[in-house]
Amino acid sequence: MNEKKVYLCNYVEVYKNDRITPGLPFMQATASVGQIDRFSLRSGDVLITKDSEIWNDIGVPSLVDNEDSNSTIVSGYHLALLRPLASLVHSGYLFRALQSTAVASQLHIRSNGVTRFGLTRRAIKEINIPLPPLDEQEAIAGSLDVQLVALRRKRNGAVRQIKMLNEYRERLIADVVTGKLDVRESVK
Repeated sequence: MNEKKVYLCNYVEVYKNDRITPGLPFMQATASVGQIDRFSLRSGDVLITKDSEIWNDIGVPSLVDNEDSNSTIVSGYHLALLRPLASLVHSGYLFRALQSTAVASQLHIRSNGVTRFGLTRRAIKEINIPLPPLDEQEAIAGSLDVQLVALRRKRNGAVRQIKMLNEYRERLIADVVTGKLDVRESVK
């Protein structure tokens, strides 16, 4: 067996991460030269989940950012590797388009199965994605990235505030219950 050591990008890495970067905890595996040539991840590739236990939870995309890596990362079995033609499709735009309800629902509808659902190559190839000029695709993807970063910051701030308020509430209840805080006068 003439296989080389590689890192394997599995379903979970794609399902839980918008971006596939070398820092993720990939499984170590081995692959033949042919498999490495065919399934190695390059920056700008888009991976989608092609199997799911729920029909409308299929086709979850992730964008590959593998530029600063000397490691070979290959796509796992339950994923579809999409390599956009740079002269036609901006990879960031393709990633965001696949996240849109209009495009994702096409994948959901094309999935087949009963207890486990899957997408065929044909189903993936047949989805319709609007393709504005390349410069517009890049602008759309960039704008969405900036807006989503701002929304995530706000969300994270709100989550921190909620956590702090819950901790304050618990401390306040504990202080009242243990008698450290007398609230009898405020009840009257």
